[in-house]
Amino acid sequence: MKFLSSLRSGFSRALSARRMVLVWWFTFFILVILFVYPMRSTINTAVGSSMITERLARGLDIDMITDLGQTLRSIISYFSAGMLFVYLAGFLLNAFVSGGIFGLLRNKADGTGPDEFFRAGARNFWPNIIILFIVTIILFVSMAILLSLTIGAAATPGKVSESVMNIILVSSGVVMLIIIAVLLLVADYARAWVAAERNRSGLQALGFGFGETFGKFRSSILMMLILVIVQVFFVLLMMRILSAWTPSSSGGVFLLLIVSQVMLYVRLMLKTWRYASVTSLMERNSEKIAE
Repeated sequence: MKFLSSLRSGFSRALSARRMVLVWWFTFFILVILFVYPMRSTINTAVGSSMITERLARGLDIDMITDLGQTLRSIISYFSAGMLFVYLAGFLLNAFVSGGIFGLLRNKADGTGPDEFFRAGARNFWPNIIILFIVTIILFVSMAILLSLTIGAAATPGKVSESVMNIILVSSGVVMLIIIAVLLLVADYARAWVAAERNRSGLQALGFGFGETFGKFRSSILMMLILVIVQVFFVLLMMRILSAWTPSSSGGVFLLLIVSQVMLYVRLMLKTWRYASVTSLMERNSEKIAE
């Protein structure tokens, strides 16, 4: 089947781009460090670096939080501003890095080294910004509508049985998964097309993304659902391992940091596999049309 061949080809292409995925990981690691360390210093200043670990280790200390007073408001303000900065900077970095990755994953790429990566990232940056912005807005609106419908159905007058509630929740989950898969396909097809065609606007690329997604819907959605499910299971595995890990020494903390970053790198490789598989399927579809 065509989508299985694209998955195999995508896996091979993703492995060939593993060095640039390491650059991708490093940029986001630096971004997180720029937020985490000042935040840590702010909390240590407010609570006391020698006390905070011991007090929080015993659980949530309400007295400690209420005693912070004005400092608590400063921490919340810093945290909100920091999260906004991380989100915006991450959004811009994602547009640049994904443009570079898509440029490397083409069958006729000019190379897999840093020169082609940064060249493709700069060339595809603005179209990718438009693609990601519009797809993100569509996703937020779709999720808000779906959530409102789910809450409205669950809160209808009269007693809703447990079985009906489970059906509503499962149906909402399935619909949400399909919406996410479709929008990922649109965004990935659009960015793959921009990397292949060059000098195309983001709106033109979105038009191609929607057309390719619904024009080749069966093979595209099956492939994307497989990729999304694999990533979801890996994220759940990450959360289970990291949440159950309670380091008791500085060496344990360092080991936890190493393991978490290795897992993050693997997650980025899985995302690169998705990019490469969509690129491969797009090229196969275009070859079929040419024939």
